[in-house]
Amino acid sequence: MTLRQFTSFPADDDSNSSSETGPIADEPKNSAVDPERTNWLDDLSDLPSDWALLPLDGHKRPADPVTGALLKAWSRHQGYSIEDIQELMPPAVGVLLGPISGGLVAVDFDGPGSEQQFQRVYGRPSYDLPPSLSWTSGKPERRQVVFIVDLDWWQFLQGKKVWRNERGSTVLELRWEGHQSAIAGAHPETTGYRWLPGCSLNDIPEPAVAPDWLLIPLLLDSGSLQETQVSSGEDQQRALAMVACLPASDFTDYHSWLKVGMALHSVDPGLLNSWVAWSAGMPNFNEAECLRKWVSFGAHSSPVTIATLYFLAKKYGYQARSSTWQESASSKLEIQQAKGGCADVGIINWPLPGFGATGLVLLAADQGLGKSTLLYRAAEAIQEGDLFLGEIPTVAGRVLVLQGDEPQNLAQAKFKRMGLNGNFDIVYANSALDLGAVIEVIRSGVYSTLIVDSLTTVLVSSTCTTLDYSMVEKLYSLNREASNNGVLVLMTAHLNKPPKDGSGHRQERRRITWGDISGLSQIGAAVNDCWGLTRRVEGDFSLHCLGKRYVEAGIEWILEGDPEDYSWILKSVTDGLKPFEEASARKQILEVLKGANCGLTAKAIAQAVGLNVEHVRRCLCRLFDADLISRQTEKAAGRGRPVHLYRLPN
Repeated sequence: MTLRQFTSFPADDDSNSSSETGPIADEPKNSAVDPERTNWLDDLSDLPSDWALLPLDGHKRPADPVTGALLKAWSRHQGYSIEDIQELMPPAVGVLLGPISGGLVAVDFDGPGSEQQFQRVYGRPSYDLPPSLSWTSGKPERRQVVFIVDLDWWQFLQGKKVWRNERGSTVLELRWEGHQSAIAGAHPETTGYRWLPGCSLNDIPEPAVAPDWLLIPLLLDSGSLQETQVSSGEDQQRALAMVACLPASDFTDYHSWLKVGMALHSVDPGLLNSWVAWSAGMPNFNEAECLRKWVSFGAHSSPVTIATLYFLAKKYGYQARSSTWQESASSKLEIQQAKGGCADVGIINWPLPGFGATGLVLLAADQGLGKSTLLYRAAEAIQEGDLFLGEIPTVAGRVLVLQGDEPQNLAQAKFKRMGLNGNFDIVYANSALDLGAVIEVIRSGVYSTLIVDSLTTVLVSSTCTTLDYSMVEKLYSLNREASNNGVLVLMTAHLNKPPKDGSGHRQERRRITWGDISGLSQIGAAVNDCWGLTRRVEGDFSLHCLGKRYVEAGIEWILEGDPEDYSWILKSVTDGLKPFEEASARKQILEVLKGANCGLTAKAIAQAVGLNVEHVRRCLCRLFDADLISRQTEKAAGRGRPVHLYRLPN
């Protein structure tokens, strides 16, 4: 990782940096404005949140919307969020293709002859493609259709494939990683881009999954795939065990059924009978179609392998078995009796008291709510040992920000408006970071806090998405390393889109739950705590804890944000004490116990300090965890709640 100073995003006047979507006219031939297209910036809010966008000029080229200079190396950039584009208001916008946008691939029908070319390439008409998002510039026989590529294919695909007519003009193009497609806004020869009827986000909220046959032209040289085709007798037995876990009734759609067959064929072409026998359990079973497709599998080297079967089977409970696991495990287990816990088990290091203890803490929010500026303010406060949210004293230490959600120039624009004093370090992650490099930074002892913005852009790669258990394993590793080394890792997380109301508009989220966080549900088990940030009806913000380890679920801080300088203050705490108030309460409790000659109940202590008894119970638990007080428990008569008496340690 390279630490960078705050410099502007590079620009370039190289005309070769233009979009791959077609010829660039010197001047628009039609300057009329279609009133229906003037609100296209607002319409971007419905785009999938994981799409990486690019600002374009009026000629479909990635360009800085402020200076107009063409963007340099845009194909390797992390892209802009929907909110960034809406704030920058460029003439047009494109979407980066490939893993950076969740595995997006585009089919570009580029003029007369494109449909005929498609049929020559694939031996079938384009209406065999599953219905998916599609738009047009309005020019004759021009349209683009996008699909999501199954993760199994990502590492085997090249950037694009182009087909030209006899005059040398592009008529059909398949685009993937390293390319972009103009999707909305101005077009140099028409009134702008528009969705095709029945193919908009209102009709199809998410792109369809790309059929395997569509991707074959993008496969890398087949020689590079041969290693994946080697199998053994043991692989055959494993493959059959995996298929046995797959209920045929769940794979009746053509593409799911085909994937299982391709995976079996990759293990051993002699497994045809096994595929036929498994397929026979489907209501739409056709043995002749099985035979025909099995023969076709040998015509191309496919990335669908036994690994694909494992990926599918583990969803249905398949577990790889080892005959030696008992022997190897028994020699490594150190079994002890549990006797009440260690003396210092409750001593917790809080770089951000009441908000973030050492270990991995998530901050989940919809895009555009200001979670990045909130974290920048946290970084500044810790770096300077200053107050966070104007109320919370921090433990001073060095901070490293791993920024993958915001391009460098936008981050620096925020730093300028914020007038940042904290000289924290930053890495602009233009691609997924190696987990080992992040762990090395944690172990170095240089930084007390790492801020990661965000889980998706910094940790997701072509082989690990938020929907893979390997992402959960990454988070477990980060949490373990951070906890063991006394480092706070504060990481933002993206959310699933909220449901639409009766009028087709997205409902505004007032509260975040674990189920709202994008990715596998096990992500919640891999972190210490999680906070959600939402906008309140009153205009303030709710920072509420989903709970888990150190912070209780339901705690809610009411924040006020100032867009003029991106400052944040803590206005109040719902049904609780502010962090500094809780610290003051603990001091009062210790003073009361110091003057007592016997153990006191939480109710008696609450009366002595003049606070709510539940607030006092929370303070007592934290003091007890930190071994600052002792506790004697007396069982109640019958089945009542036991009585706890608190005193200072002997």
